[in-house]
Amino acid sequence: MKTIYDTDTGIVRLTGTFDEESLALNLEDGESVYDGYVDGSVHKVVDNAPVRLTKTVDVPAWIRAQRAGLLEESDWTQVTDSPLTGDQRTEWQTYRQELRDLPSKYAASTTRFEVVFPDKPSA
Repeated sequence: MKTIYDTDTGIVRLTGTFDEESLALNLEDGESVYDGYVDGSVHKVVDNAPVRLTKTVDVPAWIRAQRAGLLEESDWTQVTDSPLTGDQRTEWQTYRQELRDLPSKYAASTTRFEVVFPDKPSA
């Protein structure tokens, strides 16, 4: 089994059993052959080795989605008749601002696993 792939992008174009003649006929400029089967929907070929494809995540958008729920569940801390003391309300304000700052803080991140959400105040 052989896999024909684009040497610039690593994208798999064709996989199959080829004799030397049919391989030469199928191989195009800018392509190379990996000696083995590579599922192009799961892998690409880099430096003549299969590499698992990763999904690209818009980290700031993911943060905003997570943050929306955290802000909503802490809205009660900012109303004037909440049972919190002034210091506790300030702690919650700081927490909420840290949540709002997360998308810009992690704007260059490529994975959501880098993101560290602030701890909720204890009160």
